Amino acid sequence: MSNSTVYKQGLITTTRRDEIISCWKSLFPMKSRQYNFEDFLEKISGKKLDFFLENYDSNEVSEEIEQVFSHMEENRHLELLEEILSSQAKKNMWAFFFKPVLLLYMDNITELAGLDIIEDKDSFLDSVIDSIIEKLTVLSYRTIIVETNIARLDQRLEGETSEERGKYYTQHLLRDMNYLKEIYLVYPELYEAMKRTALYITMYYREIILNTKENLKELEKIFNGGNSLGRLKNIKLGNGDTHNNGKTVATLSFVSKMLIYKPRSFTMEKAYEEFLSWVNGRIPGFSPLSACKTYGMGDAGWMEFIQHSECKTMEEVEEFYLKMGELLCLFYTLNSKDCHCENIIACGKQPILIDLETVLHTDEYDKHQEFASIEEYIGNYIQNSVDSVMILPSLLQNFNNGEVMEIGAIGSGKPKKSPFKTQKIKNFDSDDITVEEEYKDIADSANYPLYKGEKIGGNGYIGFVRQGFVNTYEWILENKAEYTAKIKDLFGKVECRVIYKATNDYNQLIATSYHPDLLHNRMDRLVYFHRIGILIPDIENFHEQKLYRTEIEAMLNGDVPSFKITADSLRATNHKNEVVYDKYKKSIIETLEDKINRLSKIDLERQVALIYMSYMGCKMETDLPRGTKTLFSKSGNSGDNYDYLKLADSIGEKIIKRGFSTWVNGKREHSWICYAGFGDDYYSINPVGWDLYKGNCGIAVYFMYLGKTLKEESYIQYAKDTLNSVDRMINLNNCRDIETMGYGVFTGIFSYAYALYRFLRAGVFGKEEAEAAWERIYRIIRYTNEKIQEQEKVEVLGGVCGIAGVLASIYPSVSQTQQGTVKELISKIIARLKKAAVYISPEEITWTQNGDIGYAHGNAGIMCHLARCYEIIPDREILSLIEKCLNYERNIRFDKSAKRWLVREKTHYFSWCNGIAGLLLSKLLLYQSPARDEKLLEEINRLMEQLKLYGFGTDYSICHGDMGSICILRYAAELTGQSRLLKQCTYALDNYIRNQMLAQADSMYTIEDWGLMVGKAGIGMGLLDVFNQNNLTAELLSLR
Repeated sequence: MSNSTVYKQGLITTTRRDEIISCWKSLFPMKSRQYNFEDFLEKISGKKLDFFLENYDSNEVSEEIEQVFSHMEENRHLELLEEILSSQAKKNMWAFFFKPVLLLYMDNITELAGLDIIEDKDSFLDSVIDSIIEKLTVLSYRTIIVETNIARLDQRLEGETSEERGKYYTQHLLRDMNYLKEIYLVYPELYEAMKRTALYITMYYREIILNTKENLKELEKIFNGGNSLGRLKNIKLGNGDTHNNGKTVATLSFVSKMLIYKPRSFTMEKAYEEFLSWVNGRIPGFSPLSACKTYGMGDAGWMEFIQHSECKTMEEVEEFYLKMGELLCLFYTLNSKDCHCENIIACGKQPILIDLETVLHTDEYDKHQEFASIEEYIGNYIQNSVDSVMILPSLLQNFNNGEVMEIGAIGSGKPKKSPFKTQKIKNFDSDDITVEEEYKDIADSANYPLYKGEKIGGNGYIGFVRQGFVNTYEWILENKAEYTAKIKDLFGKVECRVIYKATNDYNQLIATSYHPDLLHNRMDRLVYFHRIGILIPDIENFHEQKLYRTEIEAMLNGDVPSFKITADSLRATNHKNEVVYDKYKKSIIETLEDKINRLSKIDLERQVALIYMSYMGCKMETDLPRGTKTLFSKSGNSGDNYDYLKLADSIGEKIIKRGFSTWVNGKREHSWICYAGFGDDYYSINPVGWDLYKGNCGIAVYFMYLGKTLKEESYIQYAKDTLNSVDRMINLNNCRDIETMGYGVFTGIFSYAYALYRFLRAGVFGKEEAEAAWERIYRIIRYTNEKIQEQEKVEVLGGVCGIAGVLASIYPSVSQTQQGTVKELISKIIARLKKAAVYISPEEITWTQNGDIGYAHGNAGIMCHLARCYEIIPDREILSLIEKCLNYERNIRFDKSAKRWLVREKTHYFSWCNGIAGLLLSKLLLYQSPARDEKLLEEINRLMEQLKLYGFGTDYSICHGDMGSICILRYAAELTGQSRLLKQCTYALDNYIRNQMLAQADSMYTIEDWGLMVGKAGIGMGLLDVFNQNNLTAELLSLR
């Protein structure tokens, strides 16, 4: 290539060309730069790099700006506009910045204001200008702030104070047309955006007014009983997303009534109204639902304005939530989305849906015939469950700071604050004006029912939601064919919105594209919008160019891209009716038919579980019983004669029924739904994952022992299949995945190693299976040996000490060729623990900054597993560390007057994870080790007595509930030779069975919690322990 390249607009030197390309590349994050930049642009928009360079220095807009300013004084509306802007400047001091653009459309605006349907020409004219200025301010405020600061630095502002100089800028410079022309010429792309926005708004007002005038008689008949609506007093454009050349929802205020105008087809509204009318009369006991009155004409329509109005009685509040349950069921079967707090209005006892765009919904390009994983399979189920409808309590989460905001149509009613910072202008009236970010309070939506002036949140009303949902679901289940036929008849030809990306992704790109640095040149902003391609998972096999080009075109116009599809079609189109995607395997209607056919009793149970889990995840009240009512009893009930194995078997059957299964790469995989904690004790609904604590490894161990006890090979095979997904996920060639998983035994990759070891010990593997299992264990050990120095956590649950506990257990069983590696890894962990010790005094240490003495996260777990390592590596310093840690516990973390251990704050005192059950387990292990001292037995006895007193009635789990207390007390009884205590543990188990498993049978399986440590598999393990008269659960907890 020569030293310069000639383009049609002039000469761009090679140096400048490289600078421009470098600047464009900087607009894209590093991860997208793995692709050739030129190829990337062409893949997305179909335009070569030369196109962008050729048009870079176009001066057509600059010439237009010169013309606009040269003819301003000739405009016959100049005086009128200046009068309006003087009034507008009282609330928006930048109003005169937009004067040149507004003048371009004053002929059209004044013509509209003069139409005979308008009530007051002057008022209407002012409101239209106000709407345009409001929209233009959003586009330009960053630029105006930058230019205010530039004018200050250039000393163009007059005044003694910052406020006086700020006022000079807005009252003088912004009214100086020579200065404005300077700014417009510096930011020609801003001028283009403002001109386009003002044009779109003006044309949209014309559309609304003329359509309303033409259909006025029909509107009066439908919405006002045939009476006159009167003239139009105002049209208020919504602040939401715009589509299709600046169009958005508008509120029309007539003299006598308000209506809503929407610029889209109303085929959905008509079908929905008929659908509700049908179900109201067809489902027995159904509490009738209402829809908005609507009137549609082609690509637009009107709907009634729904008032947020009060319930007359508290019974009507209850009925409101019953109806929410009914709506939830209908929307679940329709695959509806986005029925959140802003889209449902509480009109007395009626929840009214006001935005029906996503009642029928599709958002994926394609459906694979086979899922890539069981987690993907479950994720797809969750995405199409009641949880995704967004009627239920839902949270918008900021993953960076853990903050959340309720967005579900059912919520607590508490005040809301955005979890994301929004920009706020600071020092608005000075020359020191800046933009800062803050968390804003969010005004209440109209989704809550009202009673006597108070909004009534969903706390305490879950029973009504459940009743409405279940009654509706059960009728549909019995009448699938009739229900499906009605849906096909009513919705088959409706126009549906297609959502390819989150609206927020589009909005962020659009908002940031108005940064001043991107407004000097159209090509900069156009290239910037190619960032939408960052979301493409596989650019090499990318074939959706039409879709992405539509997106870029829409965003250049300031619009959120919109796509549509007819419910029985396989072809999605854009706003120009151009086909953008035609590779769907099934239409929306066919997908709904499949979904309705899959409705079942088990699916109903799962959906009810998700209803409850959505409440619990948002810290809202449910009607589930609190606690277990279990008591530690010194005597049994003569009437108790429970079949523990049969009960354990029934738990296994329920876990299987509520589980999910699919084939992945020729292997059967199983998994379940659970909720995962985040932030301030909130929860989200996810697949259980693969770990020992609540995931597949722990559940597999349960089924293995259940099958071995029952001599039932099908359970053992089910357990093996449950580990298939774990084996697939633990890909030791992908360091990033492993780092995400962690290394620990309860929550990391050693979950798999320990689960395999338990399978090997139980003798359930054949020879080849056993060899393969050992090889997997060795691979995990070798990999961890290389990475152990990078691990920061020293705890048992997810840290290096839990790994040490597993290694101590498997060491005697590993092959001689691997013992060296195991020993080396143990040595590294011991060295890590020596280094991590925090000396409180020369004779007192802890391993935690907060002084945690617990088993899972603190000193107790570390001490006992260090003691076990001593038997492999007899380093006397280990015993010294344990002695000093016991000193710390006894001197600092034990209240001698209250005779209580000072465990971690805000935890259960009795728990295995943080409390005295874990302390007891640790001391039992120490008592059997070379670290034993004379005080341990007294402490063990005291802990046993306290665990009997405090360890029951709160929760059922192994981690922090009845099962953990029973299993650890059984272990203590065996080691201390207390046969009576063993019987008392059985009495406690019987007490649990009677009060929880039988008396609360209806609620026992309400939520999805199946894991070993905090779920139903843990109950099963406790039952198996008593049936087999062994202590397998305690062995698992102590990693034996």
